[in-house]
Amino acid sequence: MRIPERACALDRGWMLVLNYETGRTSLLAPAAANRWRGASTVLPVPRVPWEPSWSTHEVPLGWEAPRRTSGRALVTGGLGVLTMLIVARAGARHKRMRRMVSLVRLASAVTRREASAVHAEEAVAAVQHFGFLPGRMACLESSVATVVALALEGRAVTWHHGVRCDPIVLHAWISVGGVPVAEPPSTLRCTPLLTIASKRTRKTHE
Repeated sequence: MRIPERACALDRGWMLVLNYETGRTSLLAPAAANRWRGASTVLPVPRVPWEPSWSTHEVPLGWEAPRRTSGRALVTGGLGVLTMLIVARAGARHKRMRRMVSLVRLASAVTRREASAVHAEEAVAAVQHFGFLPGRMACLESSVATVVALALEGRAVTWHHGVRCDPIVLHAWISVGGVPVAEPPSTLRCTPLLTIASKRTRKTHE
């Protein structure tokens, strides 16, 4: 049975806990973090080390027009978005994160080979073309849709979900060969809490 909770140890004894069954995120003060450690079997991961920016590091925000992609990529990207939206909305809201993670696991299980960085970048751009659709289409939704789109072509990537500090922000992204795809340098400051890769991808990099 997979452990639903993941935790990241922050500075000064603080801790962030995320439950992937319910999607609930908790920021625990030192005393509450100590109580959580005593009651849980989950080992918190340390945050990615980096120097405090004191708000001087720039993190790209906002929307940029996606680059042009092939018709094939747009078709699979659209199917990936459609599948993601159906799964995201078909069920109880508090189980939404669980369904999204399950979709990533299923898509990763049916792939035949690892995607190249070029294919992965094109898939990301194709999914971005559907950002006009109503509903939430942030990093979680777009990364899951990209994994599904590539899986429809039999191609695998590694999916990550984690947290970035200064400020504390949850983020989801994909990588190929350990390198984030179509992501700003600030993604390297994210601490992965949950990583899902296909068996073929794991064997390739072992």
